Amino acid sequence: MAKAWRPGEHGAAALLKTFLGGPVKDYAEQRNMPAVPGTSRLSPHLHFGEISPRQIWHAAPEWRSTQFITEIGWREFAHHLLYHFPRTTNAPLRPDFERFPWRENAADLLAWQHGRTGIPLVDAGMRELWETGWMHNRVRMVVASFLVKNLRMHWLNGARWFWDTLVDADLASNTLGWQWAAGCGADAAPYFRVFNPASQADKFDPQGEYQRRWLGNGPRPAPIVDLKASREEALAAFKTLRS
Repeated sequence: MAKAWRPGEHGAAALLKTFLGGPVKDYAEQRNMPAVPGTSRLSPHLHFGEISPRQIWHAAPEWRSTQFITEIGWREFAHHLLYHFPRTTNAPLRPDFERFPWRENAADLLAWQHGRTGIPLVDAGMRELWETGWMHNRVRMVVASFLVKNLRMHWLNGARWFWDTLVDADLASNTLGWQWAAGCGADAAPYFRVFNPASQADKFDPQGEYQRRWLGNGPRPAPIVDLKASREEALAAFKTLRS
């Protein structure tokens, strides 16, 4: 934690200066590459009020039409949703998801939490989270999809684990993100979107640098689930909501 972060306004200002001095130029292309320092990492500072969206807006006039500022806007949208729908911290925005057939399996949940699923990109992300209190956004989507789709576990299991472990654990953004992954929130991912961790790794970590950084080169556990079979089971379960 001490190596990963410099808390306070000065740390936030230094990160913003570094980001605007270089990485922001390639943000649209590199923000999905977890091995590359292509994101601002300002989320914890935003959460604790050490920097504000307005400060970022005024500091980045030439980048206001970029994807980076759009992501700041999504954060504000999350707070808008939480204000108008406060029940969504514990309940789906879409009421029909109250009857979704979620699985319960304590061993699988524990394996996911501690990066022992046998799925390299998922395990790398969960170990980055455990050691640094942060996880790359692309990997957050992958580990979330794996939990709610491949393991078919309730999104609250993921939301609560992220709340306990993220240094940027923002209630509004956390709720929006997990309901998006589960398909039960506003502007949610369609139920048939299931991130394949293997193809995501091939596309966004093609050299395996990020995965090696957090997993090393030692032996890895066997996969706790078959990706193809679990995807088909998830799609079948989601289709029950339409009947």
